[in-house]
Amino acid sequence: MKHQAILMIAMMLICAVFSQAQSPVKVRQSASNPWKVIRSHVATKPTTEAVVMPSRFNLLELDFEQFKTGFQPLVLQRLSNSDDISAIIDVPTPNGEFQQFRVVYDPVMHPDLAAKFPEIRSFSGVGVDNPSAKIFCDISPLGFHALVLTTGQSAYLIETVTRFDVQHYYCYEQRFGGFS
Repeated sequence: MKHQAILMIAMMLICAVFSQAQSPVKVRQSASNPWKVIRSHVATKPTTEAVVMPSRFNLLELDFEQFKTGFQPLVLQRLSNSDDISAIIDVPTPNGEFQQFRVVYDPVMHPDLAAKFPEIRSFSGVGVDNPSAKIFCDISPLGFHALVLTTGQSAYLIETVTRFDVQHYYCYEQRFGGFS
């Protein structure tokens, strides 16, 4: 009888642990956020075009046109040699939440090369709620790509699922990445 009671308590504890592990993550997301967490996606291109295949990730859908319009004033302001301005963007995290960053236009290409490829722009920023979080990102005809570094946490990336699909993205910790 004592063994049955212990076994029953152990089973209840195991069930409690697994039920909490399966609970959905609460998402803090503004109404204007162009990101949407999705459950699945069937690539329209062959899987050989996948840039990465992380082992653990969040799958997201992005309204790319809406998202990139938020960056345009930063580029125009910088190109007119005015004072730097910033924008606040929502960026997904690997745990299913969203983090806000204050970003500025931060060109990394030589000016001649940047003039030749004006559709490729790079930005950097700092977390609004967590100033130890840094983001380095780009927007191009191939989509949005980001690296986020936060003190004391694993780095994470946001990348397109396939090379020419600017609508679907993986968000994953760097340690779970798998380059193809």
